Amino acid sequence: MAGESTVTSLVVGAIGGAVASFLFRLIDQYVISPRFSDTRAARKKLIHYAQPLGIACRELEFRLKSISDNVKAGNVGTKSALGLSLSDSGQSIDWYTKQGYYLTSTTYLIASVSAWIQLYERDVAFLKFGKSALTTEFHRLIDRFKVSLSRNGSILWYHYVSGIGEVLLERGGVRPISLADFTKQLCMDKNTRGYCDQVFVFLNRVSSGAYLADNVDFAVMALCDVTSFLERHRLLLGSDYRRHEPKLQ
Repeated sequence: MAGESTVTSLVVGAIGGAVASFLFRLIDQYVISPRFSDTRAARKKLIHYAQPLGIACRELEFRLKSISDNVKAGNVGTKSALGLSLSDSGQSIDWYTKQGYYLTSTTYLIASVSAWIQLYERDVAFLKFGKSALTTEFHRLIDRFKVSLSRNGSILWYHYVSGIGEVLLERGGVRPISLADFTKQLCMDKNTRGYCDQVFVFLNRVSSGAYLADNVDFAVMALCDVTSFLERHRLLLGSDYRRHEPKLQ
């Protein structure tokens, strides 16, 4: 009887072990592996877009901070450059590369950050992430950037901030068009001019002191937080993006 009991225990144990092993394989196949794979894929996407997005954020942060500082200081040159409008442009590309260069390039910098965000979101839209995934925080930070320009009654409403990035993206494109191509597009295509005019009007109003504290300064901090996040998680390879500005509250 003792021998039979031992054999029975061994059989039950073997069956139990097989069942446990089978259940673990199922969990691994349908729960653990897909989540790990998605998280790994998400990190690869973050690394893929981190460098160009980080550069775009740094350039826009520098430009917006310069605009804010100069307008607050009453700098006539900056205020005059921002006070121009597309109605002054005429039909010559010469205007966009000379008198209107500051407005044109600032519009491009805003659109460039938005475009890299659009590319990132397009590629990770169907990935699944855990609560602690990097992408959860990253999405929150880039959303803050869009909110920063659209908050408190700004004429750059939230979805427009996303849409302006699409102006730089050709169908199926994997990177924004260059500033030179954007300048040509502005000069030659009235639809592009019509769409981008909203940014020009926004910057016109900034030249008179509007939208500075509520939007421009807030956007500077939002951009700083994005680059700090990318650096903190070692997603910016070979570049120093350390910042010391205060974080968004």
